[in-house]
Amino acid sequence: MAVSLAADRVAKVVEEQQDEAKKSGSQLAAPDFEVAHWGIYEIAGLSKMSDDEFHEFVLHAYDARLESTRSTIHGYKGKEPIYVGSPDPDRPIRKEEVAEFANAVLKRLGSGASGTVIAWAFTEPAKRLADRIAAQEKVRLQFVKLRLVPLESPEFAAHITGAHERYADLVSFVLPPSVRVRKKKLRGRRYEFDASESIALNSGAKIINAQWDFDYRGNFTSSPGYELRRTKKGEPMLTAEYEFAAAGDFEIAVRVQDDLGGEAIHRDTFSVS
Repeated sequence: MAVSLAADRVAKVVEEQQDEAKKSGSQLAAPDFEVAHWGIYEIAGLSKMSDDEFHEFVLHAYDARLESTRSTIHGYKGKEPIYVGSPDPDRPIRKEEVAEFANAVLKRLGSGASGTVIAWAFTEPAKRLADRIAAQEKVRLQFVKLRLVPLESPEFAAHITGAHERYADLVSFVLPPSVRVRKKKLRGRRYEFDASESIALNSGAKIINAQWDFDYRGNFTSSPGYELRRTKKGEPMLTAEYEFAAAGDFEIAVRVQDDLGGEAIHRDTFSVS
């Protein structure tokens, strides 16, 4: 959260410089910068990758090498074949994919080999097929034993952190909060905005901050006094009151953050009468 506040202040300085430049008749381009959190990867960002980009990212993080030719086997960790699922978290591994990968490993390495499937989630039929392959191998049928490794598992995190075990808890895949905002006119041009119904989607997370920008210009910069607001008990204030200087159409934004690194910006345009 401290990093987010610092980034907000940098953006605010640039916005003020742009206003001064506009008054003098010149223009100042806003620099584009990004705050990167080591070991924290937003699922929303990863889901926008192409299949090839996602496969390369996962294999590199898993300390595996990429297969040089396009095939059902996406890479290798040592001599063990790896299959990587879809970048879309809503597309779990299906039993057809397990069967196809098993056959590919069987053809490449023969019976008794093992392989790893890495994905966000696995359907129950896929899990049952993997178990059936393992059981049939025990009766000398030529099937491949597969290990299913969820992307959010400690095992996957351990492969990313390697020998640095103390960093294992820093590696996580996070979802942005689901932001819900209600607004209510109080009097005149004064309104109340409420983000208290926003939901943290990461397991065990809670909403810890809501910053408000009542003059949103495409880049989020919190309005003065709305950066880090707390009650007397230290709880986050998720509601805000604001009086607009004039009537008209305004675009506002709120940045909501949870305590596991999830963050989302919600924008809304409405008329002030």
